Amino acid sequence: EKGQIFITTHSSIFTSKDEKSNTFLVTKNRNNETEINQIKNKEDFIAIKNELGHKNIDLFFYDMIIFIEGDSEEKAFPIITNVLNYDFDELGIKIINIKGKDKIKRIKEFLEYIKDSDVIPFIIVDKTKDIEDKVNDLIKAKLLSEDNYHIWSKGDFEDCFSEQHITKAITEIYGSGIDLTEDELREKRKNKPTVKIIEEKLYVKNLGSLNKPAFGEELGLIIKNDIENIKEKRQETEIEEVLQKIVKKL
Repeated sequence: EKGQIFITTHSSIFTSKDEKSNTFLVTKNRNNETEINQIKNKEDFIAIKNELGHKNIDLFFYDMIIFIEGDSEEKAFPIITNVLNYDFDELGIKIINIKGKDKIKRIKEFLEYIKDSDVIPFIIVDKTKDIEDKVNDLIKAKLLSEDNYHIWSKGDFEDCFSEQHITKAITEIYGSGIDLTEDELREKRKNKPTVKIIEEKLYVKNLGSLNKPAFGEELGLIIKNDIENIKEKRQETEIEEVLQKIVKKL
């Protein structure tokens, strides 16, 4: 309100369209005269990016951004994408872990920032009481396409794995002393989320709190081993299905 800032750049990552900023393309014509043209719409924005030869690789300006909600996902995703032969860097896909409270609000801020670019956003969120309404609000605001999101079917990310996978991962991290069987986990999961059950076990055994990055990494390695070694009658995990859906959008 009290001044103006001018930025000159060859990088398209600073290019934006909103009420507070104006973006201009400065070129020279065939007569060596300077021409200045304002970028007025999304199509112009994309055309200029292509002209500059930039792909969406700087900051979070990738071809696609996947917003996830936790440390477990952040560790598991790269392991499983690798075994599925998906090179996210080569595909131009960036994973951003939205940490802390008010996660949907933080995702919305990112979506607002990239809404006039050609970056494809995809959000993956935990299944909570009002999450469908919040996602629909993003769609109504035209910040998200109707098919560019996934809600974990059973609650949190960790809830989507079998009792066998969960107990194996926990045993690998904490040893057999945690004493959590598949049957016990299956019964308790009827009323509690997986992470809560594990946290309670760790507390009783004086083993501290759950190391989510290590847990996510171990789950990823277990799924990787399954993919590599179980060739027949294997049911794909939910994370595999989601990753395949994402790649097909490019």
